[in-house]
Amino acid sequence: MKVTKAQLRKGITLSQKEGERYQHQLKQSSKTVAASIKQDRYTATLTRTMTDSPSIAIQWPGQCNPETLPEQTDVLVNDVTVKMKVSCDAENQVTTSLPESPEALQVLRQQFSRYAWTTIKLPQKKDEVKFWTVNFQESWDTFIQSPVFAY
Repeated sequence: MKVTKAQLRKGITLSQKEGERYQHQLKQSSKTVAASIKQDRYTATLTRTMTDSPSIAIQWPGQCNPETLPEQTDVLVNDVTVKMKVSCDAENQVTTSLPESPEALQVLRQQFSRYAWTTIKLPQKKDEVKFWTVNFQESWDTFIQSPVFAY
């Protein structure tokens, strides 16, 4: 199904069958993307929380122990402290960090929007990680206007 940006902004009506087919395609695309992400890479991803609020997830590889991992941590983003919630994936192979509050998300968004490169220093890692964040604001604006689908 081809949908224009204008239709996405305005909203479209789908039949039950079209909706199910579209959800299936989205799930398949998500699986394909997830399979292509190498476990040795740091990622910054636009995501939605359990309450469907838009957010930014920072993920990094390596063994993750949920029993010893702090629930929250301070992450340096371009030398600005951002309070983040931390969790492990189901296999304890990837650690994910999300802003712990709307204010923390706002600070993270500002840092990603202001600079071509955003430097992140994770307290659990020794290295700094640089993300190319040109056009971040455009991506964010498109993301928050995208329809939310329940799976």
